[in-house]
Amino acid sequence: MEKMSAARRRTDRVIRECFLRLLEERSLNNITVQELCVEAEINRATFYRYYTDVYALYDSITQSFFDKLFTDIVNRQTQISKNKDRVQQGVRAALVLIEQQKSLCYRLFHDVDSAFSFHLLNKIREVVAQEKGALSETESLRISYMCGGILSVILEWIRNDCQLEKETVAQVIEHGVRETIQSHG
Repeated sequence: MEKMSAARRRTDRVIRECFLRLLEERSLNNITVQELCVEAEINRATFYRYYTDVYALYDSITQSFFDKLFTDIVNRQTQISKNKDRVQQGVRAALVLIEQQKSLCYRLFHDVDSAFSFHLLNKIREVVAQEKGALSETESLRISYMCGGILSVILEWIRNDCQLEKETVAQVIEHGVRETIQSHG
């Protein structure tokens, strides 16, 4: 992977920031490359050097956030030996990052069929399978159910401007995760 120059990183950051501002005002389907270019004060050719369309930009932002979220969680969890503590620390680390990026997260989480939801579901299945072994169809469905619940809890928390204590939200999520994982077997 080739490194981006400082100028290219700045341009990419401007494109992403302007896109996220537009995304706060309207849905992805209602954002055009042209209006993004006007907002970012770049021409269309510049945009197309970075992304094929707004959907590719959205996917890139989604993947970057997902990678950061799970890198932070995994880095914290590798230092913790007990499973219960790893879940607690992972959920708390995620909530801190989500609160910092609540506008983006609201957009990423609100659609059950979103790329973020898909990545989250697959990552959680992978983690559980590594700890507990191959998943049956029923266990896989339980994890899907749990992921939907996690995203709903986080969305509700974001909708309420993250007013509820992170500790309370974390406890609700942890309980759901523990119940799902313990029912594996």
